[in-house]
Amino acid sequence: MSATERVYNLIGMDSVKNEVEGWNVLSKCSHPSKQTVSQNYLIPLASGAGRTTITREITGVLKELRLFSFASAVPFLEVKPESRQGQVKRIFEQIRSEAIITNEFKGLVAVDLSAYYDNYYTAEFNEFLDQTRYNDNNILFVFFTQRLSDEKTTELLSRLQTIGNIKLLPTDEFSDKDLLTFALRRLEKKDIAIEEAAVEELQKAIKTVRKTQGFAYFKSIDKLIADIQYSIGKSQDTDFYIGGVVSKNDLCGYLSNDLKQYTVSETGTRKLGF
Repeated sequence: MSATERVYNLIGMDSVKNEVEGWNVLSKCSHPSKQTVSQNYLIPLASGAGRTTITREITGVLKELRLFSFASAVPFLEVKPESRQGQVKRIFEQIRSEAIITNEFKGLVAVDLSAYYDNYYTAEFNEFLDQTRYNDNNILFVFFTQRLSDEKTTELLSRLQTIGNIKLLPTDEFSDKDLLTFALRRLEKKDIAIEEAAVEELQKAIKTVRKTQGFAYFKSIDKLIADIQYSIGKSQDTDFYIGGVVSKNDLCGYLSNDLKQYTVSETGTRKLGF
C-alpha cells in the first residue's frame, strides 16, 4: 500500500485527506517551481488520537510525490517543548543534530504545542516562534494541539502566522463507530477474528473505556484490545494468540470480570504487562 493510500485509509481525518488530494494535483503540475509544499499546518488533535501516524504518513506522501526536499538522518521528528527557560534552545539543538552535512535539518517536524495552551504570549513562546521562523525555509512544520475553542484557535493561528504560511486542518471528534472500526482493524492485524454476535459486546467495552479518566482515543483502544487478547487467551490454549476467534461469550465474560479491573487500572496504576 502506498503512503497516499494509507492516508486515505485513516479513520476520519477528512481535512488531511483533502490536503493530500491537493498534493496529488500539485505533483502533476508541469512547472517545477510549483512542485513543492511550502505550507505549515496546525492540526487540533488530542494526544493518542493518531498524531504520530499522521506525521509518518504525510511525510511518506511528500517523499512519494517528491513535493519536499528531504536531506537529514531521519525524514521527520516529533518534539514537545516545555514551557520553561532553555527548552526552546534544547529542542532546536535536537532538530539540528539530525542534519547530515550542514547544521540544517531538512524534513518535517511535528510540534506538540500543549505546553503553551494557557498563554501564547510568553517569552518562551516568542522565542519558539523566532526559532521556527529562522528554520522555516528548510523545515515543514506540523503543529499539534488539543481541541480548541474557535477563539483560542484564531488566537493561535494569528501567532503562528508570523512564521509564514500556516493552514488549519480541522478535525472532528471521533465517534464510537470510529473507535470500533479501529478496534476491529487491530484485531485483524493480530490475526484474531471476532464473531459478528460479539461486535456489540466489543462496542460496550469501548464505550466503558471512553468514560475512564485519561482516555487517549486510539492509544487507549489499542491497550483495550491487548487486554482482551490477554484475558481471553490466558483461559484458552496458546493457539488463540495466532488465528484465535473472539466469541460473544468470551466478551460477555470479559465485560463482567476483567473490564472492571482494566478500567480501575486506567484511572490509577495499570496491570503489570500493559
